[in-house]
Amino acid sequence: MKKVLFSLFALVALFVVSSCSSSETMNKLNGTWETSTVEDGMPVMMTWTFNSADETAKLRAVSSVDGMEVSVLEVKASFTADENTIIMNFDKGEPKFLVPEATVQAFGLSQADVNEIVNGMKEDVGDTYEGTSKTAIETLTDDELVINEDGRIVFHKVK
Repeated sequence: MKKVLFSLFALVALFVVSSCSSSETMNKLNGTWETSTVEDGMPVMMTWTFNSADETAKLRAVSSVDGMEVSVLEVKASFTADENTIIMNFDKGEPKFLVPEATVQAFGLSQADVNEIVNGMKEDVGDTYEGTSKTAIETLTDDELVINEDGRIVFHKVK
């Protein structure tokens, strides 16, 4: 009987510790995180904004040429996290692909040009932002988030 009670106590204690670390992770993620990278030879600024109060997240990736934003990807999701993983459930109708008006004007793009750019972005992204996604957390501090999603990506907290 002692073994059974001890086992139950150990399971309850483990559950409480796991719950705390999950809550701590959610609270640490709360805010805006940024990183810059290069994809297809183009600089990309990626921003993740997490709101732990309502468990929502927004990813924004902006590609630029000579300092001008040329394409924007925005994705909304609900999320949960524990100390090792961020689990994203992507919203229906997402992601959104945008070509900023300043880019349209600067390059004299027609609606057909914009549609071609957006369709190309959709092809590149494919079904990446559909359903549920799990991302491994390598490190999470108050000002740095390191994830491993097809390679190591380091985000810095900006607010």
